[in-house]
This record gives sequence, structure tokens and C-alpha cells, in this order.
Amino acid sequence: MKKQGKLLIVDDEMEIRQILSEIHEDYAEEIICASNGAEALDLMYQENFDCIICDIFMPELDGISLLQELSAKKIRLPFVFYTGHADKNIAPKLKEYGMYELINKPNLAQLEKIVQRGLV
Repeated sequence: MKKQGKLLIVDDEMEIRQILSEIHEDYAEEIICASNGAEALDLMYQENFDCIICDIFMPELDGISLLQELSAKKIRLPFVFYTGHADKNIAPKLKEYGMYELINKPNLAQLEKIVQRGLV
């Protein structure tokens, strides 16, 4: 499979960032990681990304606030929440802000398929 796109992984757990990086390195041209939403937002102002994988609950700036901030700045890209705290009732509201998909941990197979589509 041809590598394409730049992927941003945002999670406060280092092990999760490492696992997700390893899983997606076969098809993402470049992978950059951030440990919270504030760090991710700084990276978004410096670089262009093709897809984001993001946890919801993190210190400093959570994933929902990050999505809202990007939406307010008219930054649109596939934004995939990958979380252990998914509430399907909030998904419609997050879709309004531009969420691409909400996936529960540890469903890595589904995440991989969604991110491959997002990187195209």
C-alpha cells in the first residue's frame, strides 16, 4: 500500500501514541504525536495535516475543545475520536463541529480503516 498523508495523533497516554504510530506507519507518509489538545493546536498552526486521531479526555485542552477550536478557525480535516469514554449521544453534536468518526478503544481494526480513508 502506498503511503500518503500526514497524520496527527493526540493522546495523553504515551503507550497509546506509540501503538497508534506503529499501526499507521505502513500507510501514513508522516506521523506526528501530541500529548494534549494544546500541543496539537500549536502543531496545527505550524503544519498541515491530512487526518487527526484524538482522545477526548486529556489535560490542558481536551479533544472536544480542540475540535471546537479548529471548527471556529474553519480548519476542516478528518478528525477521528478514538477514546475509551465514547458517548454515542454526543456524536451528533460533534458532527456539527466537523468530527469524522467516533471509535471506542480498543477497536483498532475499525480505526485503521477509517484513518486510511481520511488520509486519502
